Amino acid sequence: MTKIAPNMPGRTSGRRPSDGGFYLAFLAILLLAIIALAVAVLGLGKISASQTGALNSANIAALAALEGFVNSSSPQNAYDARIGDGVARAVALLNANRLPGSQIALSQIDFFPNPPGPNGQVEFGMWYPNLQAAPPGTNPCGNISKPYPCFVPNSNPATVNAVHLSIHTDPAQGVPFDLGSFLGVNTFNVSAESYAAIVPRCSGYGIDISSSTQFGSHKPYIAAQPSPCLSPGWPPSSCNIAAYPGCCNNHNDVCLSNTTCSPKLLIDTPDNSGNPAAINPNEFGLMAIPPANLQACGAPLSPFWYSSAESYYWCNYPATRDNFNYSTAFGTPYTYSKHFQDDYVLETVGGNQVLVDKYYEPPFYQGAVPFSDFFLGFNVGLRKMQATQSGTDQSLVYPFNTTAVNPIPSSGLTNDLGFLIQLTNLDNAGRRRFVNLGGGIWGNQDDAAFPVTHPNYIDRGWYPTASTGNTNLVGALLNIANSLVSPNNQPNQCPALSSKSIILATDGVGTCYLTNSGGTNNCGSTYSFFQTSTNQLLSQDIEFGVIPSISQILRQRQISLTALVDGQGVRPNFYNIKNPAVNCGNWTPTLGYSLDGIHSVDSPDCYLTYEQARAQGFGGVNSPHPFVSYDSFDNNGAVVPAATAFDQFQNGAAGWIFGESMGVLTQLAVDSGGFICPLLPPLGNNAAQFDANYVDVYNDRGGTACSADMDPTATQCNKALYKCSPCVLKSKFRNPWDPSSGPPTPGLNAQLYAVELKWKSTQAADCVRVAVGLNPYTLVSP
Repeated sequence: MTKIAPNMPGRTSGRRPSDGGFYLAFLAILLLAIIALAVAVLGLGKISASQTGALNSANIAALAALEGFVNSSSPQNAYDARIGDGVARAVALLNANRLPGSQIALSQIDFFPNPPGPNGQVEFGMWYPNLQAAPPGTNPCGNISKPYPCFVPNSNPATVNAVHLSIHTDPAQGVPFDLGSFLGVNTFNVSAESYAAIVPRCSGYGIDISSSTQFGSHKPYIAAQPSPCLSPGWPPSSCNIAAYPGCCNNHNDVCLSNTTCSPKLLIDTPDNSGNPAAINPNEFGLMAIPPANLQACGAPLSPFWYSSAESYYWCNYPATRDNFNYSTAFGTPYTYSKHFQDDYVLETVGGNQVLVDKYYEPPFYQGAVPFSDFFLGFNVGLRKMQATQSGTDQSLVYPFNTTAVNPIPSSGLTNDLGFLIQLTNLDNAGRRRFVNLGGGIWGNQDDAAFPVTHPNYIDRGWYPTASTGNTNLVGALLNIANSLVSPNNQPNQCPALSSKSIILATDGVGTCYLTNSGGTNNCGSTYSFFQTSTNQLLSQDIEFGVIPSISQILRQRQISLTALVDGQGVRPNFYNIKNPAVNCGNWTPTLGYSLDGIHSVDSPDCYLTYEQARAQGFGGVNSPHPFVSYDSFDNNGAVVPAATAFDQFQNGAAGWIFGESMGVLTQLAVDSGGFICPLLPPLGNNAAQFDANYVDVYNDRGGTACSADMDPTATQCNKALYKCSPCVLKSKFRNPWDPSSGPPTPGLNAQLYAVELKWKSTQAADCVRVAVGLNPYTLVSP
């Protein structure tokens, strides 16, 4: 047996000389593979980025094309011109959004029925989200088995509500592929398509025109506790102080019956400086007075309740402002809260004549409040809708007291927003200003800048009178909701899948409810009427098994309610709820929140916004955590039962606050996904007080001037009344409430002044802008 000895001299190991070359070749191949993979990854990344860029461009351009078509200044029937405006808008956006890493813009497009351009085509037509959106008995999507939604091109400008945009790179000029030659690919092509449609908006504007909506500026008389006449059994006509001095013993007394008299006192409230209320016969008034109801002026007038309330107002007005020494009598040149016969102008309404208060001195006085603030908010909201109006946007204005007062339209909705804007513009009734008439004589004069334009709100009867004391919130909201969506939840004039909203302006004190016998109004002046109205608004079926509560109706029909709240005897307010997510330091009564290095002393971030509070479960009367205070107070600021405050509110007692209405409206807004907008006065009444009470948050956070969209010359907070903002109320005037520490303290935590330095009219306008500010254009997918 032959043995092989290990490691014999002259023998070599088993490694072959060619192994080194093998590894080098392997590494070279591996390197090429890595390079190829890197090129491929980079290439795929660029392809993906370009594809994403193309899709983003298509989405933006589709929305732009639809917006350009809808907002075209060309006539409605000029289809080609309107399409041209839409395509031009799309092209401009496509030119501005080039593909990533290249100079290629997919902007060479044409519109159907023209042949596509090198980069694609735009089609205008109708979007049908479901069968209910199609005309009855039709199937616009084609084959009966074809599912909805679908897009159908057409050439009728009245029915265009959507755009289909398809874009692609020019096949003759693809996107350069960097390093692509390594793989034998120098360019690549991308494509994308997008559908944009209009979200129809339907809005109902409900405004309370009961008499209380003017009492912020035109104050009423009220009855104190009655006292018996000396000789029971006298007829009402014998309540005459000249003939019977023992009964109704001065001109302010009113004979309540043939046996009782009552002193009539003027409503007034302490001013911002804390001065006590005063009785001033020149302050009370009405914004509109039918002359037919007036008696000849002269003492004594017939008893208030048994003849003409208007006479008691009119006959106590001084004739003209020029007859008064302003510096000594009132201390102000304009006497905003005083009323004069010369302020009123006679208008003819439906064959009847009406004296209308047209005195105007902005920004301090722009008409009866909160009536004028409500109308200004509505007018701004309608203008906002008109600025972005699509062919499917519709609205109505529904003034009401006990019942509707000539709503426009009388039923259903209208897309003539311009007409609604005209009717809600109070300037169209004409204005009067206190001016220098020459020769040192001052007096009222018609303002040429605001001539009378017909029709206007006076022509429609949209104003409070002395006798319109009831507020039927249940009936108004039910009728507006039925105009937006029919009672059986079938679409009527409001298109399917539309955005539906109600903007309600009121003091919220409902004094009417509907009976179960077919919707008959039942109104009264006791607290039980308010309670029944509240139940029908929030929880109780209006008619069992037929008409659910208003809150249920709003939720079932997907209608949001936004409420503007203000009025005499109610206290629009909310709680300063401490934001648990923000460390604002400690709170002191003199400073507010202490500086923590991140948020300033007066940072609004320290408190929950309305949206944050709603998201965290805060609400109204049905919520365990209220967002607003709905406590009631007597005229000394003590908490009292709601029923007691309601009685005083109904009688017009000065200084009494009925707060429960705020909780009801807040609950409706929260339940429906809307907003509650309390109209609060600024803290202070002159520039120096505004600067002391408000702080410019922009400057406080390191800015040196007002932000770009504000007046660059204004640096103090009092300028916010004109342009400069935001100026916010200093923290020391905003007592916070931390829910983790227990319930709020009545009268302490409620916010009673405007957080931003704005007039109430501006607050109303801003709130309505938010409520109707939905962008009507959206992307959809078939």
